[in-house]
Amino acid sequence: DNVLEWVEISGGGDGDWANVYIRSTGGVAMRHVTSTNSATFGLVVESDAASLNDFSENTLTGNSQGAVETFLNQVVNLDNASTYSPNTEEGVFIINGSANTSGTWPAIDAPLIFNASLNIFEDIVVEAGAELVFEENARLNVEADSSLKAVGTEAAPIRLRGAEPTPGFWQGLVFISSSGNNVLEWVEISDGGDGNWSNVYIRRTGSATFQNTTSTNSSTCGVFVENNGFTTPTAGAGLCEEVRVSSNATADICLEENEIRCP
Repeated sequence: DNVLEWVEISGGGDGDWANVYIRSTGGVAMRHVTSTNSATFGLVVESDAASLNDFSENTLTGNSQGAVETFLNQVVNLDNASTYSPNTEEGVFIINGSANTSGTWPAIDAPLIFNASLNIFEDIVVEAGAELVFEENARLNVEADSSLKAVGTEAAPIRLRGAEPTPGFWQGLVFISSSGNNVLEWVEISDGGDGNWSNVYIRRTGSATFQNTTSTNSSTCGVFVENNGFTTPTAGAGLCEEVRVSSNATADICLEENEIRCP
């Protein structure tokens, strides 16, 4: 098996490679690896199918384009005991792919940066304190038969925001799934609404439970619920109590046939 353990690697990245570059079908275990001073990234994982299933306590700092560039399915393999900052460009950059493996997206010391519209097809848990940042036109879809459970705390909320604090900078978080595990608790979400989406958008087949959630700075609605979409509490005054909304252009809570401004 390919293993890097207690290895220091630096000065790579020529020709758009990286200090460690895992090709589409490749794989390596990385434990206690220090990857620094790359002209690109400390680590690049080229596809969802690559193998990064033993990644722990690594240091990826001082790299010109960021700590990691990867596909969405690999995020569950990252650990919160590794160090991903500082780098010239801060973050773990998620450029493509789908979440096809259940697991946890960890709260790390740098944001998870979504560069495209990506899909969740399995059960994903977001760790308290995680920060998800979305580039222009990006969207995160929770597809049928999957779930997204994002439970932060008052001291360590989960944040989903645009890369720029502009209304409509990204599209939003879309629930197509009707799973009872779709939960947003102590979550702060902002800057969505591009393409007539909203910060949180519940499709006709979708559902989500809200508790102590903040939705602000959308170019449309803080939360949009299509007909037959379902929220807990029920969309209306009860939902206003659990979703703190402000500075949303169209309305705070939008039902397909109604708009609600919360007190």
